[in-house]
Amino acid sequence: GGYVGVYNGSVFQVISKGSAFNAGQWYHVALVMDTGGSDLYIDGTFIGRIAAGINSGVTGRDLVIGDPNGANTAFANEQWIGDIDNVRIWSGSRTAQEILNNRDSRLTGSEANLVTYFEFDEGAGNTVNDQSPSQLVGTLTNMDSNTDYVDGPIGRAHVSTPAPHSPRM
Repeated sequence: GGYVGVYNGSVFQVISKGSAFNAGQWYHVALVMDTGGSDLYIDGTFIGRIAAGINSGVTGRDLVIGDPNGANTAFANEQWIGDIDNVRIWSGSRTAQEILNNRDSRLTGSEANLVTYFEFDEGAGNTVNDQSPSQLVGTLTNMDSNTDYVDGPIGRAHVSTPAPHSPRM
């Protein structure tokens, strides 16, 4: 089946969407996290909740999507294999309706409560730039930075297929 795993610095949990992800099909995946757990939405539909939520006791760690080359010894081999069109991080929870209404929309970067917004529209290179006021810089690892970009549903997309890669923000 299709699974999404969350590691919050102390707990790793997996939630199933009930069926496999189809190769070549874009999915919108949203996690709404709080200290009590994480709600998973796929294509705007609520899938379920797991107990791995925000761990305020863990600081100073990068956000990692996938685990490059088993670098995280606690949960090795959780590589991301697929394409990523954008990553958005908000302060405060998004409602199911907000997720559904905005999942296919390009943001301006100045939306209220938007903390981080990576569009992956650079087209080449291994650095991605945050389009929010935070102005963070992300690093794409284990990819051919000159050829691993394609058009996604909202814009250019970082491609990580067929080999596992991990964007670090």
